[in-house]
Amino acid sequence: MIEQIKIIEGANNADAIAILPGEAVSFFNVPLPDLPDTKLQKILPGVMAEYLAGNVDNVHISIIKKLEKGRYLIGVCDHAIMMAAKEMAAKKGRIIKSAWPDYALINVPESGIALYNDGERILARRSDETGFCVNINVLDHVVKAHQTHEAKPDDEFPEGFGLASGKYSPRAPIMAYIRPAYRFGLISLAGLIIWTISMILMISDNEAKRREYADASTQIFKKTYPDVKRIVNVEAQMRTMTSVGDAGSGQEFLSLSETIFKAVSQAGGVRLDSLSFDKNDGEPIMNITIISENYAEATSFESMLENAGLNVTQGDSSQDGTMIFSRFIITGGV
Repeated sequence: MIEQIKIIEGANNADAIAILPGEAVSFFNVPLPDLPDTKLQKILPGVMAEYLAGNVDNVHISIIKKLEKGRYLIGVCDHAIMMAAKEMAAKKGRIIKSAWPDYALINVPESGIALYNDGERILARRSDETGFCVNINVLDHVVKAHQTHEAKPDDEFPEGFGLASGKYSPRAPIMAYIRPAYRFGLISLAGLIIWTISMILMISDNEAKRREYADASTQIFKKTYPDVKRIVNVEAQMRTMTSVGDAGSGQEFLSLSETIFKAVSQAGGVRLDSLSFDKNDGEPIMNITIISENYAEATSFESMLENAGLNVTQGDSSQDGTMIFSRFIITGGV
């Protein structure tokens, strides 16, 4: 099925449009609450679990468009197909700006089902904007008594990103903000991370959180200095190995990290998994990953940061058992 993927070069030299085989993509017309797309994306795995036979972790779920009366068109595609399309575009030096199943190129009929004969395959589009692709031999069993119309794919591509959302969106990934040129600065600033964590430990009455932040300090030290095999006193060793640093960046780091650590300590059920600091065109940027038991806790944590005056951009989210990993890009100051 991967060999049926088509990469159409976009208008400029960097974009591409992925046309995916309809057999690999399912469109659903489902009712959802009236929330921003970023919030809806967090609850979609739970909602779509009722519509899908397999494990939702194996598929990419995307909001295609908002329909009428509180309903949304949702697209579902296997991760393997999406990743293959992304890699095919990358080989051509392009980034996928939108991705669609081939049946999405058929205009939505006013009623019944619009059909297009593509050799041994039939592309179909329903009046509720969903669609499907089947072998011509089983078409009669699928459409049954429904009214059908002959149609053909449109020359114009649909508007929007389609399935090119989340980790497959045309936006640069979070780690693209971290430049190799800032490696030395990051090593120096790692010492400030340990210092900040130590300050929190001094005022914390919760021994469990003390152990948690101590473990986080050790992990940061190991990632910063992978060649150091024996760790006795994290703070002392960090001070010894970090002799210089960027004072301006340090102040900006402290301003951001202090607010983030306060939010972590106040948000119930939220733990800090990783944290990194960088600058992009002179603007301080903090990349963090938190662990929570549900999406509501992650959303509450995000609101705390915004209420503190920080600019928060959501990255991707993933789930491992009962743990939910949420990533954020944070800029600004308090």
